[in-house]
Amino acid sequence: MGSKHNLSLRPRICSLILVGLWFIWPAWVWPQSITATVSTVGRPYGLAINRTTNKIYVSQHAPACLVSCPPAIAASVIDGTTHAVTTVQNPIGAGRAFPAALAVNESTNKIYVANNGGTVVIDGATNATTLVVDPNAKGGGGGGLAFPSGFPAGLAVNSSTNKIYVANAGGNVTVIDGATNSTTTVTDPNAKGMVPTALAVNPVTNKIYVVNTTPNPGPGGTGPGNVTVIDGATNSTTTVTDPNAFDPVGVAVNTITNKIYVANLGNFPSGPNHGNLTVIDGATNATTTITDPNALSPGYNSQGLAVAVNSTTNRIYVVNGGSNNVTVIDGATNSTSTVTDRNAAVPVAVAVNEVSNTVYVANLGGCNPVACVGASITVIDGSAGSTATLIDADVVDAGWWMAIAADPATNKIYALYGASAGRLAIIDGGLAATTHTLAAQLSGNGAGTVTSNPAGIDCGASDCAASFALGTNVKLAASAASGSYFAGWSGACAGTNSCDLVANEDQFVTATFSPAVTVPKVVSMTQTAAAAAITGAGLVVGTVTQQSSQTVPSGSVISESPTAATSVAPGSAVNIVVSGDPSGSSGGGGSIDLLTLGSILGCLLFAVRRVRVPA
Repeated sequence: MGSKHNLSLRPRICSLILVGLWFIWPAWVWPQSITATVSTVGRPYGLAINRTTNKIYVSQHAPACLVSCPPAIAASVIDGTTHAVTTVQNPIGAGRAFPAALAVNESTNKIYVANNGGTVVIDGATNATTLVVDPNAKGGGGGGLAFPSGFPAGLAVNSSTNKIYVANAGGNVTVIDGATNSTTTVTDPNAKGMVPTALAVNPVTNKIYVVNTTPNPGPGGTGPGNVTVIDGATNSTTTVTDPNAFDPVGVAVNTITNKIYVANLGNFPSGPNHGNLTVIDGATNATTTITDPNALSPGYNSQGLAVAVNSTTNRIYVVNGGSNNVTVIDGATNSTSTVTDRNAAVPVAVAVNEVSNTVYVANLGGCNPVACVGASITVIDGSAGSTATLIDADVVDAGWWMAIAADPATNKIYALYGASAGRLAIIDGGLAATTHTLAAQLSGNGAGTVTSNPAGIDCGASDCAASFALGTNVKLAASAASGSYFAGWSGACAGTNSCDLVANEDQFVTATFSPAVTVPKVVSMTQTAAAAAITGAGLVVGTVTQQSSQTVPSGSVISESPTAATSVAPGSAVNIVVSGDPSGSSGGGGSIDLLTLGSILGCLLFAVRRVRVPA
């Protein structure tokens, strides 16, 4: 029996073993899991968290409306504990509001929702609303009944000064005094004709950074853009320009180092600039350009959410919508590394949980170099750089993960799906998954089905997914419809046989079906005519075998394989058997000449003479 001393060591040993296992276990045991989803009314757009009250706010909008419009909603309020949803009516009115960006002032428990026509202020305690209108706000075009005022492209709060900053697409910034709701308009004369698309606040220095881009930013853009720096004390402006940058679209601040990071789309493919990152020294406004050679179009489709900073580790994360990866920047050296998730395409937003040193990336979905995949969430271990994928089984088509936000206090992460029917996925950053989602994608111009064993996946006209218990062996089978053929798997599987997976991680697999070619009937044709018919159908002549036949004329086709009317892939081989000359020696059915017969009889006679008969 062990001594008390040995027994007392066991808990310590077990703890050491568990710590060791934590570092050597594969990503699939990483404690990350989608634990709930919440439906919101209308199409969601913006996302913000009040960590003090544990409330989540989602702005949402409907298309412009003139008559018989549904009630306007400013935001949905989700209780972080119960997931109950409360809607807050929009005082702007039905058909006129377009709730977009929003932000929370945790100090005052006020929520600010930027709209066409003004900013709605929500009292977090009562959900009562107040409309604040800046008469000088400039719209980004249009105007009229549906869009009466400046369209808001971004919003940020300085809790230290209780000031709120709204970027108006027409080219100026509204400053709201949180105590009085009075407004001041700030205009940078060097940003004329540009669109402020995102902004960030450094509460330590009381500086606000607004990125200004061309009116229609996107791949191939030619506008250099710039950054407006607003002094929060005086509202005076300074313009910072990076000569190596095109179309800035995202910005984030490291308050500890006083560095500002701006994501620039670039001008590819019309120009050679694939996109880069501008680093602004907050003390001097000097700029440094950082280029990740593996990145293309940083911030594409990001709605200003392209950059996130972990001030604790001094790491900066930038989503690259054109190259399906994430750039990680070491803030001390400006060196870069690239993180890729094979289950992700078109990353559009990034958030950091500084307490757990975990990074969350919302992916729109599309085609990456490995396969075509649906919407997903990439989880990056900030220490190791390893990744895991989270897939919502009910959202597998490529769609619109509009925003993502992390609450370090609860270790909950919220991912907003901006389809016509709003959806908020809730991730528990400390709960290991007991099931994993396998998502089947259908691709190609053909038709077919994918089924699973065990049952769960049964896809025909659309993509589908199912969750399986951790460690389950799952076999996927693809079956082509009439007139199509199965071209093969991509993603988690390859080849044309069954796809055998283990449910130890969330993953996508794509089955490609293509239009088939029908094997023509060539039996009884001459070999020449048969070859012409086969190649004319987009196939190739395979093995040609000669065989004697008493019924098929010499030189004509006796049989073909695959048989006529079979659906096969273009370029497949058709093997044929051709009749030889029935009177020729090659068929084995002709006559034997006298010389050959005499030779055979002589050999037989010689063999008989050598046989001894027993006495």
